[in-house]
Amino acid sequence: MRRALSTIFLMLLTVTLNAVTLSVQTQQDFDALSTRIAEEIARGEKNISVNIEARTLTFADTQISISGIHSNDISISIHGKGVLLTSRGHLVRAVTHPSLMYLKDGDYYNPWTEFRQLHDTISIADESSHLCGIYTSSKNKKDLHPQNIFINYTCWYTSRTSPVTYISKKRIEFDGGDWAVPQQGNFFNVNMDYSYAKIFPRYRLFGVKAVPDNLYECAASTLLKIAFCDFQSFSIDNINVTGSSDNGALILIDSSKADSISISNSTFRCIGGTILLDRKSSNVCFSGNRVDTFMGYGVESEVGSTGSKVHDNTFSNCTLGMEMGFAIKMRGDNFIVRNNTISDFCYGGIGVGIYAKTRTDKKCTGIISDNELYYTDAFLANLSQHTLMDTGAIYTWTRTDGVTISNNYIHDIAGIKSNSGIFCDDGAKGITLSGNRIERIYGGYDIDLRWCETYKADVPDHNSGNRIFNNQTTGKVRFETQRP
Repeated sequence: MRRALSTIFLMLLTVTLNAVTLSVQTQQDFDALSTRIAEEIARGEKNISVNIEARTLTFADTQISISGIHSNDISISIHGKGVLLTSRGHLVRAVTHPSLMYLKDGDYYNPWTEFRQLHDTISIADESSHLCGIYTSSKNKKDLHPQNIFINYTCWYTSRTSPVTYISKKRIEFDGGDWAVPQQGNFFNVNMDYSYAKIFPRYRLFGVKAVPDNLYECAASTLLKIAFCDFQSFSIDNINVTGSSDNGALILIDSSKADSISISNSTFRCIGGTILLDRKSSNVCFSGNRVDTFMGYGVESEVGSTGSKVHDNTFSNCTLGMEMGFAIKMRGDNFIVRNNTISDFCYGGIGVGIYAKTRTDKKCTGIISDNELYYTDAFLANLSQHTLMDTGAIYTWTRTDGVTISNNYIHDIAGIKSNSGIFCDDGAKGITLSGNRIERIYGGYDIDLRWCETYKADVPDHNSGNRIFNNQTTGKVRFETQRP
């Protein structure tokens, strides 16, 4: 009996010695958190729990960094307890660059003008120096050679931001980069909107608006980075993040393996870049979160990731940077995207699959089910300010090895030129569509999978292995299979 009690005591002592709780009560504690976690691991602690007691904190780039752990019995958990985390930055009297996020009283401040429709195509003044120009009605009383003024112009399914070199009363000149080429025979060019749909380009300007008082410029982009780890688990919950620049992902999980890596029950607002990037990692889960107003992707898993899960989240005002962005983009294997609500997205709500010309032996399989995707009335009323040339609520690339898209509710979607409820692009393969309810898709297809000759050399079996059944649609459906 005495020996048994001694054994139990030693077991309890071992558990106690291998578990520790860290408290974050000040900014100094928060700034030292990565070092404290590393020290506890070096001492042999296996269970590290962090309680953030402070109500407000700021974060610098890579505020929390965890790397190089190779022990499958180490678990780390961070409990935010409702803390408000804001990117480190400062008050400004002028906006300086589009990659930075600007906050006014804790809310998103839009430094861009509204989009303006041109009455002609963009002229290419000098192809060798990439000089482009547009004719416009400007309020400037004199010629300007400006600093920190940029132009953003739409090009079919993406857009480009270029520095402005000259502004006069009637003309704006800018560097068009490698897109400063004639539209004939060039896939990317400054007039791609016009060459595709005969719609004159739209543009907006950054840095010409009067700046309000108490404008806050966010400089930091990455709150948390986990890299090259192999451990049991990591979790972070109950944090509220407002503000980050777009120079990197807010949360980066890079080349790490665990039974579970979880970001849950938190809010993310006014995020300049991608919120969560899963780069070739395993079992990353984003659940129970609320996301509002972000410029890049919401959650993205790259080719080579496995077991990614995105469920029970709300996304609104998505991908406002006018790029080919998605609230959720899955390119890994064995993923699940379930029970999310996604509203008001620039290009797409959920993107899945691998582009045909991507050379990889990695698989792409998963489930997209029970999600709701839609545009609000306010978004629909002002489409030209929000969307690119075309859009799709759920979008698939050419290559998947088995993706099921089922029981989703997609409604009230429109685009400038073309749009779809579910768009299976470039001869997508390995797609099953079942039980989806799709209604009020304006001007496009409820479901569209077209025959595509383009990528036969890269994916010989494209347009194959697809199934469609039991969907409820009110508009057009096109579902073309592989031809002989």
